[in-house]
Amino acid sequence: MLDLKLTDTDGEAVLKELQHRGCLMPVIVLSAYVTVPYTVRLVRQGAFDVLEKPIDREKLLSSVAKAFVFDAEQRSRISGYHLVSRRELEVLNLLAEARSTKQIAAQLKLSPKTVEKHRSNVLAKLNVETVAQLVRIVLPARLARQSKFN
Repeated sequence: MLDLKLTDTDGEAVLKELQHRGCLMPVIVLSAYVTVPYTVRLVRQGAFDVLEKPIDREKLLSSVAKAFVFDAEQRSRISGYHLVSRRELEVLNLLAEARSTKQIAAQLKLSPKTVEKHRSNVLAKLNVETVAQLVRIVLPARLARQSKFN
């Protein structure tokens, strides 16, 4: 959990730094100043949930329980990352860059049908259903890998 009004620093800056370092754990943000635009911004920056102070005990416990489930699922999916073949990894990376099937096929000199097959395999191996879910796995995994080498 992260309170946005910290004594020595800004909680939002801490959230950004956690993301930059590839922190994969879900972060629940607490704030007395919750607005819809602010919540959207925090979620885009990686917050798992945003709770308004004073904290409702049931909402807090529910959010923490969901965060634990989400964390276990993320770790399970990331562990499936090693099952992805080199070619599937190329497709995965291009999907994460929001490339279309046709663009990926042209870049990798494959047929669109082959790209779709690789895409399907990647989704199955990482136990996700959509490219959006895939990106939520790929980006933190990339950041975590980069931070280990920096």
